[in-house]
Amino acid sequence: MANIEECFAACGNGECLNRMQAYSALYMCEKTPTSFQLKSFWDDHGLGDDDTINLDLFRQLCDKVSDLTEEEFRESLKKFDKDNNGKISANELRSILMAQDTILGTSIADENDEAMEEIITRLDLNGDGVLDIEELTRAIMTYGDVS
Repeated sequence: MANIEECFAACGNGECLNRMQAYSALYMCEKTPTSFQLKSFWDDHGLGDDDTINLDLFRQLCDKVSDLTEEEFRESLKKFDKDNNGKISANELRSILMAQDTILGTSIADENDEAMEEIITRLDLNGDGVLDIEELTRAIMTYGDVS
């Protein structure tokens, strides 16, 4: 596991982290948080969307975030597969990103359809032209996001 202090320092200004920086720092610490876990932590501590956390709160966050297995993460993605075909369409990917945007305060889902298709193409490991849940799971578990 990476050193918590090093991850904190690498992702922020050395004094505090915003929610997106905390998300990145958790991945550097080899945690696999969900954006929902992060939002819950922020809410539990009475923090607003624009608030930041210090190193002590980041340590608490690291302790609270449970590591999801790939199987648990894969199962969480299935709720976005509206037609239950095991594939993630551009519209379904946008739904995933919208959920993430709402929680993390990002704006990835605002991208146009061409940008969604570009993400799918980049993550399409088997080259079949579509993104299946397994490919999306591997991308997010490896890189922390799809952007």
